[in-house]
Amino acid sequence: MANIQAFLTRYQPLLDGLETYYSISKKLGGPVDQQASLFKQAVEKQKELIVKAASTPKPNQQALQGLLAPTSDLIGKIVEIKEKNRGHAHFNHLSTVAEGVPALGWVSVEPAPGPFVSETTGSSEFWSNKILKDFKGKDEDHVNWARSFNGYLKGLVPLIKEFHTTGLSWNSGGAAKPPTSASGGAPSSGGAGSSGQFDNLINEHLNQYFQLSEKLGGPVAEQAKLFKLAVEKEKELISKAATTKKPSQQELAGLLAPISEIMGKITEIKEKNRGHKHFNNLNAVAEGTPALGWVSVEPTPGPFVSETIGSSEFWSNKILKDFKGKDEDQVNWVKGFNGFLKALVPFIKQYHTTGLSWNTGGGAQASGSGGAVSSTGGSGAETDFVNLVADNLNLYYTISEKLGGPVADQAKLFKEAVEKEKQLIAKAATTKK
Repeated sequence: MANIQAFLTRYQPLLDGLETYYSISKKLGGPVDQQASLFKQAVEKQKELIVKAASTPKPNQQALQGLLAPTSDLIGKIVEIKEKNRGHAHFNHLSTVAEGVPALGWVSVEPAPGPFVSETTGSSEFWSNKILKDFKGKDEDHVNWARSFNGYLKGLVPLIKEFHTTGLSWNSGGAAKPPTSASGGAPSSGGAGSSGQFDNLINEHLNQYFQLSEKLGGPVAEQAKLFKLAVEKEKELISKAATTKKPSQQELAGLLAPISEIMGKITEIKEKNRGHKHFNNLNAVAEGTPALGWVSVEPTPGPFVSETIGSSEFWSNKILKDFKGKDEDQVNWVKGFNGFLKALVPFIKQYHTTGLSWNTGGGAQASGSGGAVSSTGGSGAETDFVNLVADNLNLYYTISEKLGGPVADQAKLFKEAVEKEKQLIAKAATTKK
């Protein structure tokens, strides 16, 4: 960064503004204060990294991961506090911070860290608005608490846009180390780190889930076999992406199809076994499986998985309630499955921050109808439109189909309308008004 002092001069008022959040958190005590102490540490670690970057050439991916690890660990602990205190009187406060703290991950986001923080701020404000609604005109401490925390997040955005527009600014005075992939994810040298770490997640969490599902038998075992197959397909895709340039939208849909089909079959098993004694298990997996769809989500696959975990935990919490202290197999079954989903989030944030990391050694492939960029006309607009559909509407279509009836009918018509609009955009790119 050309002028670190200018940045720090502008950054200091944001840090000062957090003092209100820290002091009121201490007053509120309990898990709110615990989160605030961890958040303060995370912010201090981040400041140290920003200062270091100003005088250091950009490191390779492995070295960068080491620099980011302390902040990532603190973020994980902050989220854990929220998860362990569901039902707490200040759960809205815990959720506000847990949803906002991923904003500190902007230092690993390229090429648009500012918009990343803006989106995270929106998730946090969903919960802080509940605090304002509950306490405005009744308890100003809570109001000031929310304003102090959200004020820091909002204040980050213009600072990032001015001083770190396309990513954390490193000193360019020396020779840069081997570059990372453009999406900020897996190392460019074959992606071995990402694929190997994904293997570790399977061994650490899923093997237990697979074994206990086999023991429970019936539809639970059937789902587990399919889930294992889906995870293997996803691992293959992650490995392939590390050595392959990003394909066109049409080709990508083909690569994702096997995983999507398996996800559908897992949901089918649940639907066919309503009333089964292990229906809560079937629901936990059916609601958690969509997390595997993160490979098609940009630019925030991590938060996408976090949201999916909540839906799955609604059902797995019922299992824990029914079997804790009675049947440890069931308890460990939950720990295995949910452990994998939760471990996915930091894995994604470390290796695939803004989306599945593809090898950037070559240019994007072109495809006439697949939405990839072509060399002429206004294809950029068509590509962006296709990406909007992939990032947002595919999930809507899938869930609408699941809901069935008039909701599914509406979704089919909406999909047709979107396709027609895409055709119009493509035509406009090559036709005079």
